[in-house]
Amino acid sequence: MSISLYDASVGSYLQTVKAVGQILEQAEQSASEGVLDLATALDFRLREDMLPLSFQIISVWHHSMGAIEGMKAGLFQPPPAIADITWEKMTELLAESHAYLASQDREHINGLSGNDVLFRAGKLEIPFTTDSFVLGFSLPNFYFHATTTYGILRHLGVSLGKLDYLGEMRTPSDSWPRGPRRDLPDAGPHPFRTNFSCQGHHWSARLPALDGTAGQQPLPVQSQVSDDIVSVLSG
Repeated sequence: MSISLYDASVGSYLQTVKAVGQILEQAEQSASEGVLDLATALDFRLREDMLPLSFQIISVWHHSMGAIEGMKAGLFQPPPAIADITWEKMTELLAESHAYLASQDREHINGLSGNDVLFRAGKLEIPFTTDSFVLGFSLPNFYFHATTTYGILRHLGVSLGKLDYLGEMRTPSDSWPRGPRRDLPDAGPHPFRTNFSCQGHHWSARLPALDGTAGQQPLPVQSQVSDDIVSVLSG
């Protein structure tokens, strides 16, 4: 099996940038219900020595759209200073990244394979090829900041689960879900995901809670989900 530079970079960025954008939408819904304050959330840090939520979102933008721009220019640097640290600005950055990534030409990106790209941060310089930059530097950073964004908002009370983080997985349209039809119980106040769509398939389902407990009312799954898939997606 071979994976192109476009698939490894643009394809991967698109999936998670869209997922993080939807996670922010869920945070907005939670804020409307009084679960959290969005402005305060942007300053929240998981630990004192970590950077705040706003930086995590900016880094998702920078390590996706900015990474492609860096590969084209042969130079990638830390994210620029963002003066307007507001929730609206953060959502705009993700929308900008998604639109930019969606506009990329597959052949052009694949044509960058093997080119030199330099990471420069002050006096530190690390030489890469575009391929090693994506696989060994950009994607690990990108997923780190996406995961931290998820973790902060989950910690602050936004009802999220693994499927929110995974987003729209790149599967053949007829390959998933598969297996016997089954009913899943209501997981109570913290379901992993409701109304999940992927490649034309749709669920209205809540996966079991982390502690194995379930609510009182069963909620039928509106598609076919195998036992193995449920196990994996339940974390």
